[in-house]
Amino acid sequence: MSTEIQLILRSMRSELVAAADDGIPELLQKNVDWDKLLAMVDLHGTVISLASALDEHPEVVPQDFRDKLHKRIDENTGLNRALAKTLIDLLPLFEEIDVPVISFKGPEMMAVVYKSLDKRPYNDIDVVIDPRDTRAVIDHLMGHGYELKHGGAWNEGIFRWHNGETFKSPDNGHEVDLHWEIMSYRTFGCRFPFEELWRRRTTVMIMDKEIQAPSLEDLFLILCVHGCKHRWILLKWLRDIAVMSRLDPGLDWNVLERRASRAGARRMVALSLHLVNELLGVSAPEAALRKFPANRKVRALASEIRHYIFAEMDYGPDGRKRHEFYLRMRERLRDKIRLSIYLAKRSTDSTRWLVPLPALFSLLFSIAWPFWLLAKRTTRLLAQVRSNSTGS
Repeated sequence: MSTEIQLILRSMRSELVAAADDGIPELLQKNVDWDKLLAMVDLHGTVISLASALDEHPEVVPQDFRDKLHKRIDENTGLNRALAKTLIDLLPLFEEIDVPVISFKGPEMMAVVYKSLDKRPYNDIDVVIDPRDTRAVIDHLMGHGYELKHGGAWNEGIFRWHNGETFKSPDNGHEVDLHWEIMSYRTFGCRFPFEELWRRRTTVMIMDKEIQAPSLEDLFLILCVHGCKHRWILLKWLRDIAVMSRLDPGLDWNVLERRASRAGARRMVALSLHLVNELLGVSAPEAALRKFPANRKVRALASEIRHYIFAEMDYGPDGRKRHEFYLRMRERLRDKIRLSIYLAKRSTDSTRWLVPLPALFSLLFSIAWPFWLLAKRTTRLLAQVRSNSTGS
């Protein structure tokens, strides 16, 4: 593990754990690559933790480096407040067409978790709506100048295979991620029904405006699943989990266990809590550890994630290893089957064996694959025949 990643982790531990022996003075005696450290702390979004820790050692930390950290903090604060204003300006568009909307992972999370808009950088706005309102919302946003991030018109086929679209604000170019599902159920298998999120929602005040946000337990579960989907490659996400796990008044771990079980995400919550303890030294409450113990499978997954972080990989491996990781992260048989089928259907004939499936799935897939191909190609042929008949 490099000196730079050690400094980032130790500074986070120093911030989160009272009287922690952070070992930072010893690390600062080593040959620190200050440019690399600045790039890494920008990537991981933990500049506040690092600046606070290094300000305690002005005699060994170059003044220009500390100035750069504090400049980053000021820039992040300005962007956070600008994004909060973008959210506030966006919400009336939903009200105009009477569509309920929940904001998550942005300024409302800062207000709930950190009690401030300035404690952690974020880069865009995330909102979720009922899937049934998707067409109306997209038409309305585009009618008011919002553009798809990658340009062009909206392809309704996206709705089936994806969980959202990214738009750019006409006023400032800020990105707005519009979700009709929190996660793609087809690709990741965790469902957060909007009607349940809406029923349990809470209201937070941001710049004197009421914002609808997920309940504390729903938000925690969403953050755990989101971090696991991306294999926790950004340390700011683990910082969120560490802070939320120790809020007072805190999470109802009995409620969280029930919701995680329904979503098939108990292993993901256990993995998140285990990583926070291993990397940041933050122990979850005893009630949480009883509900979400770190068993052998959780520890094996955590070992892989630590490898990605220590090797300073910006996303971890793609393709086969990523799919294997996803399969091992799922605890329910039906979720493993669903993910396996999705991967098979998205593969080409020549690459359908790219992901090694468990023995039972492999047997079932071998039997079902020819029939699925026959049905797929028959459907295409019939569609072509109907199209030719209509044309003639």
